Amino acid sequence: MMLTGSQLSKYRLIVMLQGIELEGKGLKMTRGRSCLAMAKHEFGWKGNRETIKGLLKAAIDELPNHNAEAN
Repeated sequence: MMLTGSQLSKYRLIVMLQGIELEGKGLKMTRGRSCLAMAKHEFGWKGNRETIKGLLKAAIDELPNHNAEAN
C-alpha cells in the first residue's frame, strides 16, 4: 500500500497519537521533543496528555478517508 497526498497528513497525525500513548507508558519516540509537545505546538493546544489525545483524535476524525484500493 502506498500513501499519497492527503493520506500522509492523516497518517502523520495517527503516528503522533500513537507516540503520545507510548510516551504515557514511559517509552520515548524521539530523541528531541516529545510527541505531546509537538502536538501542542503544532495546534496551539494546552492541557494534559488525555486532553491532547482527545483533541488529536477529533482532528484525525475530521480528515477525510480515502480508499487506497480503487477498483
